[in-house]
Amino acid sequence: MKHEWYLTQTEVCSNVIFKSARFCTSLFERLLDKFSRVGLPDTIARIFSRRPARSNSKSYWRLYDNNACVKHWFRGNAIKQYNKTGYLIRTETTINNPKSLGLKKPVLFLQACLWSGVGCNDRLLNCCADVDTATIYDGEADPFDQPVLDHKDRKITPPDLRKERQLALCEELLKPRYSVHGFKTVELKQILDEFFGNSAQIRYEMKKLIVRGAVEKQKNKSFYGVTQTGWKWLWTSITSKCYFRNPVISATFKTDIQNSSTQPYILEEGLALINQGLSQITQGLAVNV
Repeated sequence: MKHEWYLTQTEVCSNVIFKSARFCTSLFERLLDKFSRVGLPDTIARIFSRRPARSNSKSYWRLYDNNACVKHWFRGNAIKQYNKTGYLIRTETTINNPKSLGLKKPVLFLQACLWSGVGCNDRLLNCCADVDTATIYDGEADPFDQPVLDHKDRKITPPDLRKERQLALCEELLKPRYSVHGFKTVELKQILDEFFGNSAQIRYEMKKLIVRGAVEKQKNKSFYGVTQTGWKWLWTSITSKCYFRNPVISATFKTDIQNSSTQPYILEEGLALINQGLSQITQGLAVNV
């Protein structure tokens, strides 16, 4: 006996994560207004890198968790873009007809479908890069990045995930064990004893989250719980730090010891290019510096 495995549907998504939900929402609304023409047959054919197919391509709008979602169909395949959870814009390619994109159905060609989907996402995101983000008003400052005042008008500094104990606390609060009954500072002290010397330090870090609405005390109880705003901010911040910021920073400062004496430092080359670009801009604008 033998089995043959085939692909029926392949989904490839690319996420752009934002720290500010207000800015993410404003940007996506601008994308909807400016790039509705992407659904035209000729344009959507370029997104999928194929010849135009006027008879079986279409676009439509719908709601996804009460947020707008625009979806384009091309030869039985689709690509959609929507604002998911308010903190990230997701671009997703769905391949239902691999043959129309020059692909094959056996599961052996799954990686080829992956790269094809990534290419479609990248081409759509390149179109979106034309939006001028400088004209988007972000409104109020993000309370998680700026100091805020508590009920006694005392200034409370923002959470800083660069601190090991603050990061450990945030990661602990996301565990499923606290989703039903909540947690107490005494419990956190026992679990995070290696990061906090006493309960006062935990309460100090907790207060940064409480005054910003990320954590709240349960009514008529001595337990605390993470709010919906807190869940979004914690997941977004920790994911951004672990998978985007730290890898980018480490890659930037990673040097080859063997070639360090013969090759110029990479940051010096980057600064030289920046200075050259600024010089060209000032000359083009006829600005005297």
